[in-house]
Amino acid sequence: MSLTVTAADLRALLNGPSQEPVLYVERDEETREPVRLAVWDKNLVPYQDAVALKADLVDVLTVNGDALEDADLTDEGLEDVLPVYQATLDEILEG
Repeated sequence: MSLTVTAADLRALLNGPSQEPVLYVERDEETREPVRLAVWDKNLVPYQDAVALKADLVDVLTVNGDALEDADLTDEGLEDVLPVYQATLDEILEG
């Protein structure tokens, strides 16, 4: 299955449901095949399926030592970093 990291995925990560959210590859419980990208708590996700941590994404989006505010995070700004996370996702899928 082919999966693609989108700006919406990164925005979901930034708005994650926990203190340490992670974007990860969710797998079918029976076949272990990749199904979709999802966001959940880092402590509840298998390390090998983690595509991006919120803390790392915030670091990447930091400009001159100042973290960008949510209002400043445009889809274009998020799209600028997509290739980095897509490469990580591709490595996970090639496993």
